[in-house]
Amino acid sequence: TFSGEFYIGSKFELTSHQVVQGEMFPTINLDVTKPMTFTWTPSGMAGTVQISINAMENFNTVRSVSCLVEDNGSFTIPFEFSSQLIFGTGMLAQMGNMLTMSRDSTSYISGDTISAGKITLDQLILVNITAVVP
Repeated sequence: TFSGEFYIGSKFELTSHQVVQGEMFPTINLDVTKPMTFTWTPSGMAGTVQISINAMENFNTVRSVSCLVEDNGSFTIPFEFSSQLIFGTGMLAQMGNMLTMSRDSTSYISGDTISAGKITLDQLILVNITAVVP
């Protein structure tokens, strides 16, 4: 019989942008004229968040920025990097303009029948990006 407990942290949610249902996929509007700040619900545990933005300029060219950051709830991609992204429109936006955020965190298990153990939790946010120029 298993008897123990562990903590898995809070639900992983993007809080800086409203996620809406696009024509095909969940989508966020992203102002591409300034640094890109993303906030999320931190897990409350030790861990990291991988933030990746793919910008599909055309069928042959995809540019991306990827950052591995501490799971503290916020990160800003500097404009010197985000300004290199060129976002396509129309079908290209639906297919290749993507924000992916993945969180890896670890919790230790405790209980009467457990001598040592841990659980690794992987959570993912995946949404399309509509590039906005105000």
